[in-house]
Amino acid sequence: MASKKIQTAALYVRVSTEEQAKEGYSIPAQIEILTQYCKLYNINIYNIYKDLGISGKATANRPGLQKMLEDASKSLFDCVAVWKISRLSRNLKDLLILVDKFESNNVSFMSYSEKFDTSSPVGRMTLQILGSIAEFERNTIVENVKMGLHQRFRSGKTIGRIAYGYKSVDKKLVVASEEAKVIKRMFELVVSSPSAGYKKIAFMLNDEGFRTRKGNLWAGDTVEDILKNPIYIGKLRHDISHNIKGENYTEIEGSHEAIIDEEAFNKVQGKISNTPACIKNIKGNNNYFLVGLLRCLKCGGSMVSRISHGYRYYNCLTNHRFGKAKCAGGSVSADNIERSVLEKLKDFTRTKKDILDVIKTIRNKKNENAAPITDKINNIQKEIDKLENNRERYFGLFDNKNIDTGIFIEKIDKLSSQIEILQKRKLDFIIEQKKSAFKISDEQIVEHLINFIPTFEQSDIETQKRLIRALIKEITLTENRKLNKITFRFPFEDLMLC
Repeated sequence: MASKKIQTAALYVRVSTEEQAKEGYSIPAQIEILTQYCKLYNINIYNIYKDLGISGKATANRPGLQKMLEDASKSLFDCVAVWKISRLSRNLKDLLILVDKFESNNVSFMSYSEKFDTSSPVGRMTLQILGSIAEFERNTIVENVKMGLHQRFRSGKTIGRIAYGYKSVDKKLVVASEEAKVIKRMFELVVSSPSAGYKKIAFMLNDEGFRTRKGNLWAGDTVEDILKNPIYIGKLRHDISHNIKGENYTEIEGSHEAIIDEEAFNKVQGKISNTPACIKNIKGNNNYFLVGLLRCLKCGGSMVSRISHGYRYYNCLTNHRFGKAKCAGGSVSADNIERSVLEKLKDFTRTKKDILDVIKTIRNKKNENAAPITDKINNIQKEIDKLENNRERYFGLFDNKNIDTGIFIEKIDKLSSQIEILQKRKLDFIIEQKKSAFKISDEQIVEHLINFIPTFEQSDIETQKRLIRALIKEITLTENRKLNKITFRFPFEDLMLC
């Protein structure tokens, strides 16, 4: 390492599931090694930025890295330290761009494993060489995987999950007779029911007692995928996403037996292409501000929007996808339930005294529960202290040059993982305790609720959705599909309007 003294460092750690299993260096292990290094060289640690289970291929989708870049632009630390440069990026171009961003803010970059930092010309050169190797390794892995997939595909073998209607015997597709009956019936229903869409076909299959491979009810989107899949006429397709054939889409003759004859398959494709979209986005941009808040009175699931004959409804999502065979919850008039919810909110927020009485009741209840939470936090901290003392004893052996420190990594890693779990549990209790503290003043709460309805009524639909979701957690219905109960979010999570 360069002799330049680093005052403050940001530690960056990352691991994907595959890398953690392969190399054995989990997030806690990387943190411990970098922390001990900083202690050895009197380097202060500003923060530890983590990305768990995220590939090193790209940088934009890593929240930990993006937060570190943001803090670097504010000059909050002097150096970024990683266990290995591949933790930062496996792409040389991205790696150099990141290092340039660091250095433009007078932040250097150093790697524990490769023993260099970019504060020196030699370190910069080493970075480029090692970055090239990391990129080469990644590209080689990607190309080998692609080559293997294409070769398997060209040889007539499927890639990934075995399609419904078939099973794998000696790595070859063989017709699964019982499932094949369902496939044939599905195609028959399309031909015999000209006006039926995917969802209707799914309901008809469910009513006839047919089930998926896992014994579940059929849904419209699953039916759509089967009806469009050329595997049932003896062909294989590759590189298709959400039933959209991209520029890399490939379709070849397979070596497996067909379930549907090509003439019948093409007839169904012709019907599909001339039929309006059978499955619409039920969550789209619409004027239903209670979507996701209403709960089905039968199954407890979410209710989504739909329009029938010009009338607006909220319909059980499970019922919408699978029909009455899965849930008989049905629908409720959107106009009626929305009006009932707003009227209940108006009654609740009509006077300051009503709101203050509710706040006082909730506050007293929370104060009663505060003591047990404090005890739990203290007990967890005692466990953490004990584990940290054990871990420090292992780190004390690192200074003994006659001992192979590698043998302690597994034990340190295990202790660190246990500590991380306990710290998360402790944090959950602390958050719960802070909620109980009611840092929001009574006046702020009253002002917010008094102004809620006037603000809501003057807002556009998207703002209304955000406002209502910020206040309400869920809404349940009675057996006759009237408003039953409104459950609020923090700081009113214990409040229910019935």
